[in-house]
Amino acid sequence: MNKKMILHLSSHAKYNALLCILTAALLCSCSRLVIVPAGYDAALCSSFADDNISGHNIHGSLGLGGYNIVNGEVLTFPAAYIGSNRSSDGKDAIALGGFDLSEIRSNFKAARLKFYINYASSYRSNVMLFVRPIFIPWDDDTCSFSAFYLYDYDIDDYVLRPDAAADDQHSRLAVFNIRANHESDETSTVIPFAHSYKTVTINITDIIREAVKHPDKFCGLLLDPMSSLDYRYRTKNEHNEIADSGIIQIAAAEWMTFSETDRDGIRYMRNRAKGRIKYVPRIEIEY
Repeated sequence: MNKKMILHLSSHAKYNALLCILTAALLCSCSRLVIVPAGYDAALCSSFADDNISGHNIHGSLGLGGYNIVNGEVLTFPAAYIGSNRSSDGKDAIALGGFDLSEIRSNFKAARLKFYINYASSYRSNVMLFVRPIFIPWDDDTCSFSAFYLYDYDIDDYVLRPDAAADDQHSRLAVFNIRANHESDETSTVIPFAHSYKTVTINITDIIREAVKHPDKFCGLLLDPMSSLDYRYRTKNEHNEIADSGIIQIAAAEWMTFSETDRDGIRYMRNRAKGRIKYVPRIEIEY
């Protein structure tokens, strides 16, 4: 073997070694996701402050929790629901619980809350809500609005109890845009609504870092719409008018298997969510 051949092989070997190093570095740099689904959820409604409303719990006035009024008829389906958040009209919120963070290592890069929604308003361009860590144990068989909120007559608004983070420093304010729903009544009897749904993603890295450090102090997440009395609430609709929050309907676990037939005077909406929504509300941990 001549000297040129030896040099050639040596260069080729160096190239292969460099390629292996780069490939290994690339593989190490690739993100890995761990999905942590919500084990349960509850709809919180000031109009029924002491009532338990969850996806599997039929409510006397709200059906299963989510509802849609078509031609004066109330149709129900399993979804947590946020309607108007004006103090004079009451308040709605959503609690997500049952997250198992026991296997999450502290060296993760990012954590994101994701949930699938309907948005049944064509008048508001932005939706704003706080994601707040919950500090007390609860489940969707007992949770109610009054567990988290009380009414303050001095400010004419609902305020949080100490059971969830009330300060902005330990919470996350999310602002997101939703495509408007311009459906006819006929298509509004089927879930999800056509052309009005999406997956919302909210960065909650700081919240989950604290939860991993202090797991005994983390019992879920509260989706708390901003009060209309807060100046940050003041966004406008397409007509340049101050707009309310519209209606956000978050797909609960029951959406995936919902196949109820009408009973006890309650009419169920037809479900086309099967096979189209991969995950319930969840936290995605990126390493």
